[in-house]
Amino acid sequence: MSSEKYNSFWSIIKDNRIEIPTIQRDYTYGRKSATKIREKLVVDIIDNLLVKKTHNLDFIYGKLLGKENLISQERNKSNIQSLLKTIKLYASDLNLEISDEVITQDVEVLSKINFIPLDGQQRLTTLYLVHWYIAQRNKDKHSLNSLNKFTYSTRISSKEFCKMLSGELFKFNDETSILSDLICNNEHFFSSWKKDPTVNSMLVVIDEIHKVFRTKNANYTHC
Repeated sequence: MSSEKYNSFWSIIKDNRIEIPTIQRDYTYGRKSATKIREKLVVDIIDNLLVKKTHNLDFIYGKLLGKENLISQERNKSNIQSLLKTIKLYASDLNLEISDEVITQDVEVLSKINFIPLDGQQRLTTLYLVHWYIAQRNKDKHSLNSLNKFTYSTRISSKEFCKMLSGELFKFNDETSILSDLICNNEHFFSSWKKDPTVNSMLVVIDEIHKVFRTKNANYTHC
């Protein structure tokens, strides 16, 4: 099957917010029990990114919230345009001029569409962290702004941590040994977040990603 038939993380988050719902468990790939899974997944993702090769992470599925509103808006817009055209023809007989242009007020409608994953949370979060790392290495504020559409609803601390990650530029390089220390020492990091299992797992995986990238002579570009 060709790669065109698959969605990448970047293609999903470009047009939708990704929201991990409250019914999902915490992010667990940073736990000691997940060490082998974490190490293999991070290496596989990064190796495939570096050679620009598609890496199939199996099915990730969920539901789109807000899609129905967008479809309804387009349908109603079309109906109103048809009605205005009829009125315009009638008005022309009375020497009146009426525009049939319909302007959409809510230009941010796409940003209101949320992808809610029901399966694949762990993989999606790992992909988010890899893209975050590369955006940070490139000082790519535009990509970080897009990544700000990834969020957790399991806990307020998880949500705020993701917001902080994508809202800050962290100064680090290959000489930085433990990236999580730099993050935890940031003035916008709350010490209470360390009680959040998802935050702790993310910090561990960020260190894993940094460790792998440090061992490779690579150009840091996102897919």
